Amino acid sequence: MKIPSEIKIGGIIYSIELIDEKEDDIHTTEFIGRVIFKDNKIKILNSYKPERQFRTLLHEIIHILDEDLKIGFEENGICRLETGLYQVLKDNNLIKD
Repeated sequence: MKIPSEIKIGGIIYSIELIDEKEDDIHTTEFIGRVIFKDNKIKILNSYKPERQFRTLLHEIIHILDEDLKIGFEENGICRLETGLYQVLKDNNLIKD
């Protein structure tokens, strides 16, 4: 699973950065991925295996859609949707390894 360097969501291009944990000194809480809305950027830790990085990318995409479409998901719902979407994509060979 290759993580692209950018992705278009809702007409906006978001850059995707794989970063080291020490590079994110703005936030102190533990995370695997994060959206920086003001910079149109998605950050994902590179210390995780590709499968986890891809699932994290799905998770952050859902956060962006939730924000843009004013859906109102809570974090638990986003986690569940990410897991379900990933499994559908994987089971139907829609993810390229």
